[in-house]
Amino acid sequence: MSGRLDADSGVSRRFRGEASRWDQIYSEGGGPFARVWDRLTRQNVRRRFLRTFEVAGDLAGKSLLDLGCGSGRYLIEAAHRGAVRVVGLDFSPEMIGIAGRLLAASGLSSTIALRCEGIETASFEQPFDVVIANGVFDYLGETGREFNRAAHWTKGTLVASFPDRAAPRAIPRSLYWRMRGIRIRLFDERSIRQLAEGAGVRAYEIEKIGPIFLLVARTGR
Repeated sequence: MSGRLDADSGVSRRFRGEASRWDQIYSEGGGPFARVWDRLTRQNVRRRFLRTFEVAGDLAGKSLLDLGCGSGRYLIEAAHRGAVRVVGLDFSPEMIGIAGRLLAASGLSSTIALRCEGIETASFEQPFDVVIANGVFDYLGETGREFNRAAHWTKGTLVASFPDRAAPRAIPRSLYWRMRGIRIRLFDERSIRQLAEGAGVRAYEIEKIGPIFLLVARTGR
C-alpha cells in the first residue's frame, strides 16, 4: 500500500462503511454486543485519548492539529480545554461528516476547522503547538515521509500512536485485514525511534498502552 489513501483503497472502503461504528468507541453507543466488544478489545483507544491530553498539557490559548481526526472527539476536547486554533484533517468524507454533525451539536462548529484531505497533500501556513497523529501510521506505507510532515507542522508537542508488532493481537489483526485488502503496518520501538530521529526529533518518549506504542515528541520549534 502506498502512502496515498485514495477512494478505491481498502482503507477508504473500510472507513466509509464503519465511520459511525468507530465513533461508538468513544460514545459507548451501539448494541449490547458492540459495547461489550469495545470494553474487551478497545479500551486502549480510550486510554490513548486520555493520555494524549495528559501529555499535551495546558491547551489554553494554543493551537492543535489532529491528523486523522475521525469523528472529531479530540477536536471537541481540545476546544473545551481552551485551544483557540483547532484543525481536524481526515481523508474520509464519512468521518468528516460525522465530525461536522458532532461539532454543530456541541456549538463548536465555528471555532474548529475540518478538512477532508490526506496528510500527503495537506499544507499549513503556520505550525501548531500540538499535533496528534493517533491511528494514522497503521495504514500508511510511506511512514517516514508522512511522519516528517507531521513533525514539520509541530512547534511544541507531537503525539502519535503505532501498533506494536509484538502484541498478541498484532499478527491475527494484520492477517484479518490483509484478507480484506488492507495492509496494517506494525512497529517496534526501534522503528519508531528511527522515524523520530529521521525527522530531526531528539527529545521524545515512547510509552506502551496495551497493544500500541505512544510516541510523545517535543520538537522545540
